[in-house]
Amino acid sequence: MAHLTTRQLWRTAGIAGISILGACGGSDAPVAEGGGAAADAAALVNVFRGTQPGAPDQGTGGGAGNTFPGPVVPFGMIKLGPDTLPAQANFGGGYAYDDDRIRGFSLTRFSGAGCWGYRDVPIMPTTAPINRSPARPLSSNLNPMHVANYSHDEEEGAPGYYRVTLNPASDAPIDVELTAATRAAQMRVTFPENAEHASLLFDLGGSVMGVRNAEVTIDPERGEISGSLLSGDFCFHPHRYRLHFVARFDRPIASHGTWRRQLLQPGGTSASDVSLVPPGDLLAIPNLLTLGQNFGLGGDLVDTASVGAWAAFDAHEQREVTMRVAISFVSRDNARANLDAEAEGVSFDAMRANARARWNDNLERIQVEGGSEADRRTFYTSLYHALIHPTTFTDANGEYMGMDAQVHVADGYTQITDLSGWDIYRAHVQLLSIIAPERARDLLHSLIANARESGWLPKWPVGNGHTGSMTGDPAPILIASAHALGVRDFDTAAALAAMVRGGTELGRSENAGYVQRPVINEYLQLGYVPHERNANQLTQVVDAMLRAYPLLGLDGTEPLVTVLDAVLGGASALLDAVPGLDVLPVPSGVDDLTLAWGSAGTTIEYAKADFAIASLAGALGETAVCEDFLARSGNWRNVFDPDLGAMRPKWASGLWLAPYDPAFNDIFSSMGFAEGNGVQYTWSVGHDPAGLIALLGGQAAAVARLSEHLTKLNDGFSSPHAFLGNEPSFYTPWLFNWMQRPDLTQATVRRVLLELFNDGPGGYPGNDDLGTMSAYYIFSALGFYPFQHGQDTLALSAPLFPRITLRRARGDIVITAPGASHSRGFVAGLRVNGGEHERPWLPFTELVDGGRLDYVLADTPQAWGSDAGAAPPSFSADSVARLCLRP
Repeated sequence: MAHLTTRQLWRTAGIAGISILGACGGSDAPVAEGGGAAADAAALVNVFRGTQPGAPDQGTGGGAGNTFPGPVVPFGMIKLGPDTLPAQANFGGGYAYDDDRIRGFSLTRFSGAGCWGYRDVPIMPTTAPINRSPARPLSSNLNPMHVANYSHDEEEGAPGYYRVTLNPASDAPIDVELTAATRAAQMRVTFPENAEHASLLFDLGGSVMGVRNAEVTIDPERGEISGSLLSGDFCFHPHRYRLHFVARFDRPIASHGTWRRQLLQPGGTSASDVSLVPPGDLLAIPNLLTLGQNFGLGGDLVDTASVGAWAAFDAHEQREVTMRVAISFVSRDNARANLDAEAEGVSFDAMRANARARWNDNLERIQVEGGSEADRRTFYTSLYHALIHPTTFTDANGEYMGMDAQVHVADGYTQITDLSGWDIYRAHVQLLSIIAPERARDLLHSLIANARESGWLPKWPVGNGHTGSMTGDPAPILIASAHALGVRDFDTAAALAAMVRGGTELGRSENAGYVQRPVINEYLQLGYVPHERNANQLTQVVDAMLRAYPLLGLDGTEPLVTVLDAVLGGASALLDAVPGLDVLPVPSGVDDLTLAWGSAGTTIEYAKADFAIASLAGALGETAVCEDFLARSGNWRNVFDPDLGAMRPKWASGLWLAPYDPAFNDIFSSMGFAEGNGVQYTWSVGHDPAGLIALLGGQAAAVARLSEHLTKLNDGFSSPHAFLGNEPSFYTPWLFNWMQRPDLTQATVRRVLLELFNDGPGGYPGNDDLGTMSAYYIFSALGFYPFQHGQDTLALSAPLFPRITLRRARGDIVITAPGASHSRGFVAGLRVNGGEHERPWLPFTELVDGGRLDYVLADTPQAWGSDAGAAPPSFSADSVARLCLRP
């Protein structure tokens, strides 16, 4: 490495940067040094990015980003968009780029989730005659005669707008355009000339996880169709939400009708149905699709409330029909009020223009200049996806449905929902805190409201329900991290009280049987979650199956293999590859109070949550709480095996799990870690890297280990290498900053940006997870990453673009890196707010009121930031004075 001082570099290189011959490997895309900030950032967004697998399916939600191309505004409640068939390559968004059929345009969905949920009320234009029920028995899909083909040649999308031609090669093509506001959307349909039949079908039984009950009403005089449905069961977790909608047309309805299952009612104005499945059982039974794929729907359901309506129009003289539609999770009256507030009197084109303007306002919170056009497209598409979630949950009048099933008013904030806690605590909430602090504030207020209404902070709330999806205790990390990054306008006392309760008490919320910290008693007693209490993906799914026993003709006493044979169809052969699974104890109705998904992994997650609680308590002057939880934050050490040099599950007796390979995991995540393995989780101790490095044998040994680990960046959960297509590996590229080798962080972060992400449909290395993968890309491109949860520590790397401006109300943050390119990614010098900066980290407090980072970059590794004592902070149980005894 070169050893010029920073002062020498600034004198010799100046603001133009330096170029040192001798390159790092790989090609360098053309860089336009003079390219200014985009005047229309929305034009750089590819809404189809993430809808095609960009990596192998590792069994953790597929290899695609699971995004969707339909119109949405920032944090919008309504997400009207196309649902393709079979969509097995996109569980959350419902649109798979390689599919060629559309089943409808539903009102709700996730962006980036690795499991099924929402996709309520698919609305489908059709020219087929409605002479029999459009419903398909025991399915959430319509009769195939109403499913349409489509082609990417006749499809386009942009922020706030989507267009597609259905059946483009037929003699009756239908053109569909969509746009959206926060709670309302519009669909403009152009039927073919002289179409004998021109109808819109509303399938209230079409939710992807089925519908418990539903009812629909047609008011021909008002030109209105409205209804409600009860759905839920996101990722097979037993939660519920009720969705209400009102749709209004700009033209008179020529004819109409309803259906209930196979009963067609031409001229009918109302219909309702109730699922035949008992209330406590799942509507959907999962099927195992392939060895490499997650548990998923085989395409149909056990049963769903099957009800719908249609409105037909005279297309002979006027081919175009515009529908305005709005939703509410409170009431039909509120849905109608949302429609009046956001869409009444607003033309389709005006709503589209407003949506694009809103996106530009939000996208321009970060302005990048220079770099390649492909990089700018990737960046702004990532920022677009990062600002779709969380979901607005309050109606236009401020009301929302609480977790106690009561209507509440959000006073002075916007209630939000759809938080994939295990994912978003690692990058997404930090991005919101920095560039959209008002939305991060809403998030914190909403978490506190969740705890007030249900008794507990959530893991993965959907609608107004807990789901308990994933593992750990992410809410304390969300709260403490946002607070550390400057979000302060919330009830910190109430937040800390809820965090402490969840971290010390075992209890079950009445809402969906949710438990904030399963196995907390053993964790407190032993200092770790014993492997006897290890739940895995299989036991979680079997738990759902067990609730469906009456439909299978089983009584709940059969061995696990019998259950799998009955439900999955011969899946017992899979168990041969996983010793011990055939005798896995699965009591009827697996008890979340006594099981945690991934025993050793959950221990690490709880330790990180404990550190977050200690951090917030210390900041608030709650010394005793800080000291207690700081001591517990070292519990990750209890599942570190010094002989292996890796994390390892442990039995309650204190014996290690054996036989055990830390680089192995199975498709069920049954080896003590959720969606990762012992090697990958070893690097996930964000608050105490120095402690981890010491256990690994010191800096030289740790550098060698980590370098080998990162020779492959996205190798799946059963590998000795990194799995950066999923969140547990996010920390790994940045850890070299703690090892006096920040140049290796810079080199690896560049590899992550260039090898794992691009601007095409397959441009993500894994699920976007409600904007988390996008946020990680954004931080990597900015050249800093908020590494330590509950602290404001920014681990530094090299910016991807020559100039970046973060626009903030408290003051802009300007980053300059002249000459930044794919190959010029090594830091040779840095000034922070005008002063020389020699450390590979920075506290955000130096930028919270605005600031400036001016880089000098080089083509080869440099010595900048490698001095002893320059490493970022670490926090162990001995860090009481620094964390808990603040002046």
